[in-house]
Amino acid sequence: MKRFAEIAVVSAAILLSVFSVSSNGEPAERLAESQPPLQIKGAGATFPEPLYQKWIAQYKKGHPDADFSYQGVGSGEGIKRFIAEKVDFGASDAAMNDAEIAQVSRGVKLIPATAGMVVLAYNLPGVVGELELPRDVYADIFLGKIS
Repeated sequence: MKRFAEIAVVSAAILLSVFSVSSNGEPAERLAESQPPLQIKGAGATFPEPLYQKWIAQYKKGHPDADFSYQGVGSGEGIKRFIAEKVDFGASDAAMNDAEIAQVSRGVKLIPATAGMVVLAYNLPGVVGELELPRDVYADIFLGKIS
């Protein structure tokens, strides 16, 4: 699995903060006074934005000096901002392609952070109760063969 959805995640920072130690084995908290506050900016997909905002708020409870921000501006814009080095991470519903990755001299890590699903909803006059469709019909709906 060469690629995952492009997301460098605030959750990774949270996990690192919980388990981080310095190079000499001291807990990172003991070194906090000598280090500048953590600053991480992200932008991208709107789907995970509520989750990222929740993670950010939770992290800030224990680390009030941390400066995290995330803007839900769309997957494509998140990738553009990441490539342009305007943000530290870009969240996207689709993985960056090879051409996009090649534009990032500092390197790219593709990390899956969350998942979602697509739900079909319907409002058909005269149809009451459940509407059961065979699986091949779903594909035809998404391909535009059925409207």
